[in-house]
Amino acid sequence: MNPVLKKFTDYIGREDRPEDPEFSRWLGGVFREVKEGELVMDFRVRTDMTNPVGYLHGGAQNAIVDDVIGMTVLTLGHRQFFMSLGLHVDYLGRCKVGETVSALGKVVRSGKNVVHAQCELLDSQNTLICRGTSNLMRSPFPAMPEIHRGGR
Repeated sequence: MNPVLKKFTDYIGREDRPEDPEFSRWLGGVFREVKEGELVMDFRVRTDMTNPVGYLHGGAQNAIVDDVIGMTVLTLGHRQFFMSLGLHVDYLGRCKVGETVSALGKVVRSGKNVVHAQCELLDSQNTLICRGTSNLMRSPFPAMPEIHRGGR
């Protein structure tokens, strides 16, 4: 098992991950399932994540999708960080404060330098709230250097 996958597996069910970037901590996702190229996280909708009518803000949906796609790509175990070339999100539903949304990240295609991934947000009734896709490019920056000891 690659070291990132191992670390993320250890995170399942944990709400406190102080080593996460501050923005990811603000989103507050909890790992539920992790395997190479796939990730499921749950996010509780808070008031500070909503639009003026009380539903999960499109910007918050976009942020969750982007964050989950990035972490899903990390599960591949590459030593270099993959940066978004673009992100497309379709907003298809809504959810209110207090509801939990599940984010399902999946790598669709992994090439040497470009990865294509997607993320769907589902409410507690498994209704699709939004779907996002992204292409990410290998960068010269290290990905999680504190845990990599060799690798791809």
